Amino acid sequence: GSSSFQVYVDGKPNQMMSANPSQIFKVLPASMVKSIDVVTNPGVKQDAEGAGGILNITTHTVATGGQSITEGQYGTVTAQASSRGLGGSVYYSMQKDKFSLSLNGSLNSMSNDGTSTTIERIQDTPAGRMSTLTTTESDMKSPMKMGSISANYEIDSENIVSATASIMGFTSNSEGLTSTLITNPDASTLGYDSVTGMEQSRNSINAALDYQHTWSETPGRSLILSYQFTGTPSVNNTQNTFNTGDLLGFDFTDRKSDGKSNSLSHILQADFTTPLAKGQSLSFGSKLIYRDNSSDQTNFIWNGTSFEPTAAGSLNYDYTNKIGSAYAEYAGQFGLFGVKAGLRYEYTWQDVTYASGQGSDFSLSYGNLVPALSLQYNLSQTSNLGLSYNMRISRPGITYLNPYVDTTDPLALTYGNTNLTTQNTHNVSLVYNLFTPKFITNITLRGSLTDGGISQYSFYDDSNILNPTYGNIVRNASA
Repeated sequence: GSSSFQVYVDGKPNQMMSANPSQIFKVLPASMVKSIDVVTNPGVKQDAEGAGGILNITTHTVATGGQSITEGQYGTVTAQASSRGLGGSVYYSMQKDKFSLSLNGSLNSMSNDGTSTTIERIQDTPAGRMSTLTTTESDMKSPMKMGSISANYEIDSENIVSATASIMGFTSNSEGLTSTLITNPDASTLGYDSVTGMEQSRNSINAALDYQHTWSETPGRSLILSYQFTGTPSVNNTQNTFNTGDLLGFDFTDRKSDGKSNSLSHILQADFTTPLAKGQSLSFGSKLIYRDNSSDQTNFIWNGTSFEPTAAGSLNYDYTNKIGSAYAEYAGQFGLFGVKAGLRYEYTWQDVTYASGQGSDFSLSYGNLVPALSLQYNLSQTSNLGLSYNMRISRPGITYLNPYVDTTDPLALTYGNTNLTTQNTHNVSLVYNLFTPKFITNITLRGSLTDGGISQYSFYDDSNILNPTYGNIVRNASA
């Protein structure tokens, strides 16, 4: 039930999927997915981001039809069709001596026509109750393309190098008619219609290089060095044409908005694990993340003959986010009792620079200390009991911080809040597992506490215009 989580693909964070999980999962071909792991207690080795934990999607990077192959080639071709669209995918893998290679690609085109949405907003005023009823009829097309390549080379028994690269493209084109009816406290009604066209394009480019070294004379000791690059360019264009009917007092000039954004990230990571004694190990490492996010939004208004750029609401800014982190984790097994304890520290530097538009340059930096503890007791060979605690954080992203004022709706001004701080969530869980040859039982008691949670809220300004924005306003306890 949590909406605050991170999406990983093959063990690495994926910004595009984390930002748009519901849209992408609807068109993600099942043939590309080998397994999905829900990690509610990821430990301190993983980033602290994501209050709900991590959703790790493992793709078919080594698809062998259920059989292990050491030499040779393997491939599959799939096609799918439904009342909502068409799609297909191809997969190829090969193994030659110490070198392996896999290729994966898919195309999908989905449609969601005839969607109807009704929203009613009620406002209590000194003169009485006012209601605003909005009905939207829309059609949407959502084509998607994905492709990846993965290669591994075993230098010798102690050294392995692997590289991956992938692309993903997701577009969405929609057109809809919106009718708005306002009922005043005196029961009089006013209304208007608008036609909205929207074009969205989101793309993702990922590349990673990993080196792993193990010590044959010390089983369990390993060193992993990793680099990952991600680019996520996107385009978001909208156009609104109004038929005002008899509603006066609001600005119903036809308008459009052209927006583009991009996020470039570089990630360097080092992880070292070594055994301490029988059943005990120590892991520690560090990570450096550099993200450069840019956004360029231009608004246009109709001047009678054409759309003319306007400074009102237009914005061009650059948002740099740097995160440095280090962690240490101890794991031990003492007979029937097991323990894992770790501590992670992350420090964040944020800088926002405005090239144009309303807003002042600002910088923000803060640190987060993130602990984790897990205890396990084996009741028998087929059952165990576990108690765990972890802390997760959620940083305000570009959507929440963006001060750009969206004027698409004449009755509402939507914008972000540059004063947001980190959201902290504390999770405690008690788990009982029972394994038998015929069934598996899992019973979990979980509780969480969130303080300073980020959420959208709205207020009416002096002009009776609704202002949706964001704030650290939520304190939530759940069990």
